[in-house]
Amino acid sequence: MQSNSTNCLTLSALTLAVSMACAPAQGAQTAAPSGPATRSPGTSAPKYAAALAAAQQKLAHAQRVVQGFTSRAAAEGLTDAWRIDLLNSLMQSPETSFDQVAAAATARDALAAAGAASAAGQQNLTSDRSGTTAVTPDSLGTDHYDLTYIPIYASCRLVDTRASGGGGPILAATSRKFGVNTAAAQGGTCNAYSAYFGINNNPPAALAVNVTVVSMGYSGVDGAYLQVYPDGTTPVSSWMNYNPNEIVANAGILPMTTTNLYFDVFASTETQVVVDVVGAFVAPNPTPLACTQVNNSATNGNGAGFTITSPSCPSGYTVTGGSCYSSPGGLMGDTRLVSSYQNGGAWTCEFYGNTVNNYAGATATCCKVPGGPDTP
Repeated sequence: MQSNSTNCLTLSALTLAVSMACAPAQGAQTAAPSGPATRSPGTSAPKYAAALAAAQQKLAHAQRVVQGFTSRAAAEGLTDAWRIDLLNSLMQSPETSFDQVAAAATARDALAAAGAASAAGQQNLTSDRSGTTAVTPDSLGTDHYDLTYIPIYASCRLVDTRASGGGGPILAATSRKFGVNTAAAQGGTCNAYSAYFGINNNPPAALAVNVTVVSMGYSGVDGAYLQVYPDGTTPVSSWMNYNPNEIVANAGILPMTTTNLYFDVFASTETQVVVDVVGAFVAPNPTPLACTQVNNSATNGNGAGFTITSPSCPSGYTVTGGSCYSSPGGLMGDTRLVSSYQNGGAWTCEFYGNTVNNYAGATATCCKVPGGPDTP
């Protein structure tokens, strides 16, 4: 019989032990391909494959640290929100800080240590930025596909099939489509997209989610499986395995097809499903360069060639280009521009000719660039 209570499970993300790989139980009558609790990033966002693989490993490590403080947090009387706080602080910290956090004597000390590491600077999740070495600012033209982890600290329940509007249990051997920004129509209380929209306007490349199976009161077989995957793709592994009359949770990273912010859930046997969003992985917003121009001008008076150099770029700016100019009527006589080039932190223009009273100038274009002088 179906459980009618929508309050039988009060579950923030990661309140239960998690497993990053879910293989079907031995001797199970129904089986799904086993594998990590995420689809292959190549199915939906191939350019972010390396970043998502690194993020998956980091999330698994962070979960182990969080799980190690479960009993101590209970003894300290902490509310369940400590799990989300600690997980998100860890995900924003270099992975090299995890051992120090794990060595904390109390859950409160762990929260403080993780918070301090997070405050030191958020970590870009690319394959060559694992936290084992210092982060070097990108330069112009760098072809990294960076992803930024944006935590959602408030409880963000995206799906609850038990709740009003949730659609009831997912039937055996069927799938159901859910949206990232349509929580009210699927029993949820929080649109994941809106939860971080004010921070980054880009759609997520992936979501860090905790998926819970509530099979209480439903018949089935041992070793049933759940698959969670981007809509429009083919699932290649199970997200978790479960048995009848169980509550099982598993957290992982769900890649998204950014042009189609939907995902599918397939259940091999009938069950209720809850999806909580912990955070989002998004590409940084491209922004225009902050640039300024400095120039210098002169009029030649001796009938010979002359050189004009612009002032140097202001502190914090780098020369990215330059130009030369003359009076509205152009250069007089046989005077001509023969050379234009960067000259240290300035721009130089060289003119040649035998005509006097030529007005001309040099302009340096100065921009703040990643890795440039005094760039934060």
